[in-house]
Amino acid sequence: MNLIQLDFQKAKTRHILFKTRLRSLLYGASLDESSVVSVVECPFGKWLHDHALQVYSHIPSIQVLEETHHEIHFEAKSLIELYKNGKIGEAREGLLRIDELSNQLIEVLLSIEKQVLQEDLETTTSDNPQQLWINCQELLELHQTIQQLDEQIKQQTFLAHNIRKEADQNARKFLNTVRQAPVGIIILRGKDFIVEMANETYLHIIDRKEEVFVGRSLFDSLPEVKDIVEPLLRGVIETGQPAYGHEFEVEINRFDNRERTFFNFVYQPLYQPDGTINGVIVVATEVTKQVEAKFTLQQSEAQFRNIINQSPIAMTIFRGRDLVIDLANQTMLKNVWRRKLEEVQGRKLLDVFPELRGQKYPELLLQVFENAQTHQEKESLAYIDSHDGRRAFYLDFEYAPLFDTSHEVSGIMATVYDVTEKVESRKKIKEAEERLRMAVGITGLGTFEVELASQQMSFSKRFLEIFGFEPNDTPTREILVQRIHPDDLAVRQAAHEASVRKGILEYEARVIHPDQSIRWMIVKGKVLFDHQSKPFRLLGTVLDVTEEKVARHQIEQSEKQLRELAESLEINVARRTHELKITNEQLAKSNDELAQFAYVASHDLQEPLRKIQAFSSRILEYEWNNLSLTGQDYFRRIQSASKRMQQLILDLLAYSRASTTDQSFEATDLSVLLKTIFLNLQEEINQKNASIECGSLPTLKIIRFQFEQLFTNLISNALKFSQKGTPPRIHIEAKVVASPNIHSFAPLVHSHYHCLTVSDNGIGFEEEFTERIFQVFQRLHGRDTYEGTGIGLAICKKIVENHDGFITAHSQPNQGATFYIYLPVE
Repeated sequence: MNLIQLDFQKAKTRHILFKTRLRSLLYGASLDESSVVSVVECPFGKWLHDHALQVYSHIPSIQVLEETHHEIHFEAKSLIELYKNGKIGEAREGLLRIDELSNQLIEVLLSIEKQVLQEDLETTTSDNPQQLWINCQELLELHQTIQQLDEQIKQQTFLAHNIRKEADQNARKFLNTVRQAPVGIIILRGKDFIVEMANETYLHIIDRKEEVFVGRSLFDSLPEVKDIVEPLLRGVIETGQPAYGHEFEVEINRFDNRERTFFNFVYQPLYQPDGTINGVIVVATEVTKQVEAKFTLQQSEAQFRNIINQSPIAMTIFRGRDLVIDLANQTMLKNVWRRKLEEVQGRKLLDVFPELRGQKYPELLLQVFENAQTHQEKESLAYIDSHDGRRAFYLDFEYAPLFDTSHEVSGIMATVYDVTEKVESRKKIKEAEERLRMAVGITGLGTFEVELASQQMSFSKRFLEIFGFEPNDTPTREILVQRIHPDDLAVRQAAHEASVRKGILEYEARVIHPDQSIRWMIVKGKVLFDHQSKPFRLLGTVLDVTEEKVARHQIEQSEKQLRELAESLEINVARRTHELKITNEQLAKSNDELAQFAYVASHDLQEPLRKIQAFSSRILEYEWNNLSLTGQDYFRRIQSASKRMQQLILDLLAYSRASTTDQSFEATDLSVLLKTIFLNLQEEINQKNASIECGSLPTLKIIRFQFEQLFTNLISNALKFSQKGTPPRIHIEAKVVASPNIHSFAPLVHSHYHCLTVSDNGIGFEEEFTERIFQVFQRLHGRDTYEGTGIGLAICKKIVENHDGFITAHSQPNQGATFYIYLPVE
């Protein structure tokens, strides 16, 4: 590398140093801004103005380089201003524009370097070794500076991430609290007072929808209050002092009227991290009715009491410092106090509820009475006695002072929300989570989580133990994969590829520990998908099943020995019973007849039909245009009839196969069986936009292929006989019922039955056809309306009877149909 190449390499490195410092500033590093903002003070600017513009001024591209450099600094200054104004995300997104301009600058710099090197070849100047050494030293210093800045960036980024995460959590908690507050709350931002957030209470007060109110200036939505409210808001922003309003009068256009309203409010300034004010939070309570009550006290009092009595929210009014119960609505009496009105009205609170002594509520009520300030609390625990004993409540409550005409506190209105169920549910969820963690620990499960985009992985200590690592090790995903037995890598790969399609991960593999011992593990997981149906996270568990594998192997060996023993014993069996011989002969005869029918259906009957279809195809291909219109119509009918004949033969063959029970019964999980059927019918399901819900289904001993035929026929019928314009909804569930609870015309020989139901929202049928639909060739609709041969439900009936059960149905026209399959409980 000569001096020119070193010179330009130094320039590139200085520009990288500039970009690194800019990124550091935007991620919270404490650096001198002048080296980033100033065109001359930055490292690349010094090289450009102190050296390049003098030495390479004869090259036209040097001016383009200077212009690009100026544009980069202009953008950098804008990003720093955004960052200072609190628009951190927008500032960091602007780094993409800096990268684009940087690429342009590097391209210009490379073209200048190329031209200068060409000139250097023509002049054949020799390099100065001393200058080369100085430039190399400077490059090393720049590289070290960049490394130091990079380390600072990593530290600041990690710190910023944690701070941002905590801030986001606090913000969500705050916003959730604000949205549930029983007072109106709104947050305004900027000099134009843009509405950033308004809770439901505030939106209800002003009769505005959130989608048209939030994101706009307050006075665009409420122009009628601008002259009165804007000076107060600007005073808060300019002085930093909160503004308070008591029975503040303002006219608002709401509920199709211009109303004269009164509010108690607080305008509180919102500060930026740098101490500047960029917004106001408004907390407002409408007191219009209270103010109007001063002028029409008697009428308003009656209306007020009526509102309280009819309110679905528990409310009561206390009068005087002795807290005499003046009024309590039915919600309060029935749900919280569990007393009648005559038991409490006109009596002191502590005389009725002495158990409140020692609890905080009497003292809080007196504080509200003394301070004339509303008091609110969330999920406060209270113990209240009644005729049914003591009960604990979690309450959201508000104590609001009531004023008389002389503006003195005359009483307190208590508003109470019983949130006991919500709090107890949350506690149960927390307890359930703790039990789940304990269960995971007890079962020896290892857990893991993978961010699929970045391949970042987190895992439990038990997971590391299963893979043969120490508890504090942090292996990458690639290192973990290296621990898997080479013969099992293909199984793992196939399972992960399938999980991206199906959302479920499951495979079994061996792990090789550092001591060369081999452990068996089962991996199960679930893939999470984003709103674009793209996988973004994998959650899973790992279980060490080595001991189970060893035990299973021992059991298999024992079973093998038992089988060998059984075979040796079977050799000594000399005879079969006469009854078994007769039964086998009858079964053989039945199977022969069935085989003959199957041969006729599959060969003798279909062979002429195939010839009809073959010659029809020839006519269609070579003679179609020679046929008259009538002939063409006849030909179409021939083709349609041949197709129906072929389907009829196939259905008859299926019916004959369903009549046999010489298949082995095997324990089958019906949930797994249905997943296979759903995949086979996926195209029809998608075409119909159908949805299928499955409850918990049992594992039964059945002939698997017959039950596939059974469920396929029932689900296909539900899809076929759906109502036009209504997506099919199919529900499948199972339960065990006792014989006395089953309506059946035939005697029931078993005490309990599995009841499998398949229901839909299709066109249904008249109840009188319940028996007819299960007969062969019985159709309720013409072929022009719905295709089919009328054998499908007859096949279903035959299959259920093969399993010692029975099938029935219930339906009404246009109200869907439900099929009930009853199988004996073994």
